[in-house]
Amino acid sequence: MEEPLNLVKLTELMQIERRSRAPISRRTDIYSEVEAAIGSGDIPIEDTTRARQIVRDILFLRKRKIMLLAVDVFNGGQPELKGLTKDEKELLSKAVALLRENDPFNGSPSEPKATAPPPVEERPADPAPVPVAEPAQEAPAEPVPEQAPVEAPDPGHVILRALEKIDFVSLERTYMVDTDDVFTVDSGTADILTRAGKAVRVASGDAE
Repeated sequence: MEEPLNLVKLTELMQIERRSRAPISRRTDIYSEVEAAIGSGDIPIEDTTRARQIVRDILFLRKRKIMLLAVDVFNGGQPELKGLTKDEKELLSKAVALLRENDPFNGSPSEPKATAPPPVEERPADPAPVPVAEPAQEAPAEPVPEQAPVEAPDPGHVILRALEKIDFVSLERTYMVDTDDVFTVDSGTADILTRAGKAVRVASGDAE
C-alpha cells in the first residue's frame, strides 16, 4: 500500500519525474490524492499552494513525455507504456491518431496522401477592344499614309469607312483614322465601331 502523500513525498516524485526520460509509474490520480491530503491535514494548509504547483509541474512533465512517445509510436516504435495511467494511454492514442491524420504520406513515406487537385481557374476571355476617346491634347504620331484603293479584305476582316475622326486600338495595331477614310479591321473591332456609329461597312467594290 502506498504511503499517504505529503509535501516531502510530492517533491520526491517531481524530482524522479524530472530525471526519468519515460513517465514513471505513479498513482492513478495524483491530483485527487493531493486534494485529499490537504483535506486530511497530511499537507498543511500553508503548503497548499506549493503542493498544487508541484502537481501541475508533474502533470506537465508527463504530458510532454507522452507527446514524445506519440511521435515514437507514429514512426513505428514500440515504447514501454507501463508507467502510464489509463487516461494517459487514451491521450497517447489520440495524439498518435492526430499525427497520422495530418501526415501527408498517411504514415508511409512511399505512398503520398492523395489530395484533390486544385481547382482550375478559367482564364477570362480577352476583352473586346474599346474605341479610345480622343485625347484633349493629341500626341505626336507617325503620319498615316494616304489610303490606296482597298481590295477585298482578308478572311475575318471588314472594310469600313470612318464617319468621324477615330483613334482606337484593335487586336492587331493602333489606328488614327480621319473622317471618310477607308480602312480594314478585324470583324470583332468592326462590329464595335459600327454599333458605336463611328464607321459603316463598305463593299470592296465601293471602297475606291
